Amino acid sequence: MKRLLSRITIDDLKALYETTVSISEIAQKFKVSNRTIRNHLKKAGVQIHRGPRKGSHCFPHHSCLAKWLQDHPQQILPRRISSIALLTGCSINEIKTYIYRRRKELREVAQKLPDLKTTSVVLTDVLGRRIPAKAFQRYKLYLDKVRFQIVLKAELKPRGKATFVFSLIFLRSLFKEEVKK
Repeated sequence: MKRLLSRITIDDLKALYETTVSISEIAQKFKVSNRTIRNHLKKAGVQIHRGPRKGSHCFPHHSCLAKWLQDHPQQILPRRISSIALLTGCSINEIKTYIYRRRKELREVAQKLPDLKTTSVVLTDVLGRRIPAKAFQRYKLYLDKVRFQIVLKAELKPRGKATFVFSLIFLRSLFKEEVKK
């Protein structure tokens, strides 16, 4: 069996790569460059993963803020990032990164929504009234970029106005077929 870097076999390198978070960790362990490890893995026919992998600190759903939000689902976040940091115990950079990623996701979901006036969905507004979406004369979506919600303000056909607030999770469940991540 061919020796790799005179310290590890190709099979052992493959196994190490599958259980380790990144190529750079392996490279640091053997005191070689990332490129060297990558080249040996490619020669061995291993599929190289791009981007964050399972267990990586970059994986967005395992951030400090994501965990805090799961533990405190009813908590409303303040508007200022410094206040969020004090409340959650997360760093400002972690919060900015999480907010940026959720903003992007929120925008994508809002763009994929079907025309609500043509759907048979009945929505509950902030006052608790159940209103069919077909009763909308006009509506506009606003993104609450810190609280990760979509606010829908609608003018109703006979007369009146209504305001709705939706979370990403609710919108995905409401329009499973139309809204896909």
